[in-house]
Amino acid sequence: MKQQCVPFDQGYQLLADIDKQFDENLINNDNIEMKDLRLPGHPARCFSMSSSLAKFLCGDLCTPQLDLMAPKLWMMTTYSSSNIYPLHFQRVKGREIVISEFPRLHLIWKHSQIFIKPLPKYLLSFNFWDKFLTSPTTPLDRSHDREQILSAAKGLLRTYYHLIQHESDFDIAQSTHLLPQNITWTEFSKFIAHAQSITDAEVSPRYCYGEIRLTRLNFYSMFFLHRSSYEWGRPQYSAYFNRFYGHILFIFAMASILLSAMQVELAAETLVSSANQWASVSSVFRYFSVVCMLLLLIIALLLLGILVVNIGSEWVYAVRSMRRKREQHGV
Repeated sequence: MKQQCVPFDQGYQLLADIDKQFDENLINNDNIEMKDLRLPGHPARCFSMSSSLAKFLCGDLCTPQLDLMAPKLWMMTTYSSSNIYPLHFQRVKGREIVISEFPRLHLIWKHSQIFIKPLPKYLLSFNFWDKFLTSPTTPLDRSHDREQILSAAKGLLRTYYHLIQHESDFDIAQSTHLLPQNITWTEFSKFIAHAQSITDAEVSPRYCYGEIRLTRLNFYSMFFLHRSSYEWGRPQYSAYFNRFYGHILFIFAMASILLSAMQVELAAETLVSSANQWASVSSVFRYFSVVCMLLLLIIALLLLGILVVNIGSEWVYAVRSMRRKREQHGV
């Protein structure tokens, strides 16, 4: 059973302007004034429409596909919710911080980019958590999604504890519009400090993990989601096929060198059998072609060996991480 409590103290909330909107009488009764109450950061969303609000919050916070894949995510990333680099180190790793409002892309990375969902303003309000997410009398209680929304909200909030560890991280978060501009580093530090106490049992399955590589998600989606990819991200066919050109050219070059070496070998064999003045030179060509073919074979085996070792080491690390995690939870 997940704990039903607000993950920070009311005195540390970062959005107090809407406190008067959360009068308990307005929430419990179908009062006409509820039509004037709006979701912070989303003025088009009205609190009086609890069913549509629950649907919106579910779409804004929940990650059903990753939750479905959660039992297998250890194959794709480290089995740890703390596997999240701070924002300053994302730049050290050469990653561009790309804003995505889709929760399914939060902390998904590819090549030199990482997608991060801005922290929703309504999650900065104590009364929103208290009256709408954790209260037994919340209007969202009429929806089966309330528990799912609460666990996803706690998971998203906890990721920001790992993303923003230093004041430099906070500055990056504000400059990239991940956080509102009207809060200070001291205020945020006090607010987010309590998020470290959120346990894996309180969050949705996806947030038991941290960063996930998009290429691996796309590969395993074929098996676990029965989809061609998790996120397409390449609207142009030219961009899609461009990534194969390097591999194709490498294979073509290897095959071309191999065929050329074989042709030299055949030609040298003909010269040797003819017993003319080129016989000694043809022997050199013959041995050189054999050496070229052996070098190609060695290079191919070396590259294959490196690939196997890397994949094997990743799997060994993944299995050990999973076993360690299960031992910690007594499974």
